[in-house]
Amino acid sequence: MNAPLDLIAQRAGGARITLFRNFADRQALIMALLQRGLQEVEAEATRVADQDDGFLILLRFVADRITLRSPLIDYWQQADRRLPEIQTALERLTATFYGLIERASAAGACRKDLQPADVLLLLTLMSGALYGRNEAERRDLADRAWRLVNQIITPHEAV
Repeated sequence: MNAPLDLIAQRAGGARITLFRNFADRQALIMALLQRGLQEVEAEATRVADQDDGFLILLRFVADRITLRSPLIDYWQQADRRLPEIQTALERLTATFYGLIERASAAGACRKDLQPADVLLLLTLMSGALYGRNEAERRDLADRAWRLVNQIITPHEAV
């Protein structure tokens, strides 16, 4: 992520010096933002845990954040997945979907063969929206990706 720290501080409503007081470096700041994003996803998962379509609701929640936080998502996608913090974050994200997928599958709201690890593939598909030239194009791509993902996760009748 190459955003100037002054811009980051301004958007956060603080000063650059505040960033350096709270974060050792840019990497520490980005990891803190990743943790905050995971906490948001976990909170939403808890909120929808008792709904048969909670998996779909959470997946859409994450899809919306992909377009809202495109610079961070782009950074995390390019980050070295062998880094322990990235591995832990991916495992945590995947685990957040586990119970929701089981419930949705049992209720017929998604394919029976869907696995929590598949969520990373679905999110990668939806992150293609990051490459739109402007916000309107990114939103259109995000909506298209969402429709494609729904076709992928929808239960299919045996032929």
